[in-house]
Amino acid sequence: MVSKLSTFAIFAALLGIINCQTYFTLPNNAWRATIAGSASSGKWVGHKDYSGIGPQFFYLKDYGRQYYDHLHPDAYYDLHHLDSLTISTTIYGDLIRDFNNSASAAVWGDTLPDLSTVFFGPDSVIIGGYFRNTKYSRVIKQQTFKLEYGVSNRVTFSAEIPYIKKLEERRQWLWEGSTVPGLAEFVTYHDSARVQFADFAEFFQAFPMNPDTLSMLLTIKDRIYSDDGMNSVNQVLAGGNDPLANAIFGPRYNPFSASEDSATTIDELLEWYLPKYRSTAGLGDISFNLTYLLAGKPVWSRQSFYSVYAQFGLQLPLGKKLSQFTGSNYDSNNRPLQFSDLAIGASVTKWSLAFFGEFYRNIAGRFVSINWQTGIGIKTREFMNFPVSMFGTNLTHPDSIIAQFGTEFGYQPGWEWQGAISGNLEIWPARLWVCPAFAFYFKVRDKFYSVNGEWAEYMQFRRYQDDIVFDTRILQATPSLKIIFRNLHPLKKIGPIPFEFVVGIARPIFTRHSFSDFAVTAAMTTYFQAW
Repeated sequence: MVSKLSTFAIFAALLGIINCQTYFTLPNNAWRATIAGSASSGKWVGHKDYSGIGPQFFYLKDYGRQYYDHLHPDAYYDLHHLDSLTISTTIYGDLIRDFNNSASAAVWGDTLPDLSTVFFGPDSVIIGGYFRNTKYSRVIKQQTFKLEYGVSNRVTFSAEIPYIKKLEERRQWLWEGSTVPGLAEFVTYHDSARVQFADFAEFFQAFPMNPDTLSMLLTIKDRIYSDDGMNSVNQVLAGGNDPLANAIFGPRYNPFSASEDSATTIDELLEWYLPKYRSTAGLGDISFNLTYLLAGKPVWSRQSFYSVYAQFGLQLPLGKKLSQFTGSNYDSNNRPLQFSDLAIGASVTKWSLAFFGEFYRNIAGRFVSINWQTGIGIKTREFMNFPVSMFGTNLTHPDSIIAQFGTEFGYQPGWEWQGAISGNLEIWPARLWVCPAFAFYFKVRDKFYSVNGEWAEYMQFRRYQDDIVFDTRILQATPSLKIIFRNLHPLKKIGPIPFEFVVGIARPIFTRHSFSDFAVTAAMTTYFQAW
């Protein structure tokens, strides 16, 4: 699984700090209402501008046990020193070698492989490979309603309610199986041996030989090269050089069947756990802010040339969270509903503190201002529904995942810092402004708390060779441009209603471990006052 519990919140945060408001605070008893719409799309950018999430290793836990010493109590099949197995007290290898030296073999004109070649050591082998994320993109369409109220000439309260009209993700993965030492040679050897034993059985149907020896050799053939043989290698041969790509057997690993003989593949499992397309819609996280004038005078007073503010914020996680996995709720594709689920928002409560201000004056009859902002956000630790997935667990059956990892985990997002600098330049007196801005966002690494420490570390960050290919530590730098039409001047106002209309674009120029979204925004703002 890809840990992205806060990437949607980053998009919302950047749109919030790249602002070109006329006034940071409002006069006493004044109200300001804004309806905004935004649309964005972008791809995930990882390390070194890699598009998508870098390679991550996956192995099927315990599946390699079928490739090693048959004396191990947990082994399922006997692939190590097959020649040492016995029929009663007769050893396979001795029986085959005696036959190869007999007159019957001379009549046949061939010999049987004695199964003594060792391809695997007595230790388990790792059956795995790498997933490569070749495409990972998203689209967001959002509407936001914001209401602000001047509690006094120094204090303004605001509430912001976002509604996500559409949030969709598209992703694709490629599988590259790792080389298992000895496996290719094992497959080649036993494909040939299976043919030789079949030829042997066919030949001695017509030609006589010692019946006891024939019976035991045919028993060896059936035990090793028939599907239901007690030492069958057929499932290994079906898996070939890349067992996970070709055939994964056993109900412990195959969630689609309870049969030992039914097989699935890594691609089928990947499509089941991680569908290529997911979408959702709904209410986002609601924010409340209290802005206080610390120094200077606000622009609307025209009594100074600067102002400095502090803002205290609270964001409540009212957006949709990842649903709990249940084995009884499936979609039309027979996929558990959680696998197609998308969270909206950060899923945790956020407290924030920001400082910002402006320097403003008239130059050559035009209003000019420079705005700055810096702030931090701290999110609370919460318990989340466990995301059932192959990734990070190295298991492929949901029942096994739930049994070993539980249904919840602890999530503590890293604290975040964001800053911005912007300018307002009056182009058409009292009518038209342009606002270029540059925003920065940085978040430290998240923490995960689980009964499995390896999974918790996997969710924080992942390495491939010497590179960190996925990280919950995020860095982003985003320029933007907005054009603002204002109908506020009391003598030049068109109609009875004061309003502002804003259109803007933003696109990151530097991103690490997040979506790099190109965003288009439009907003309408109006003012009114209660006397």
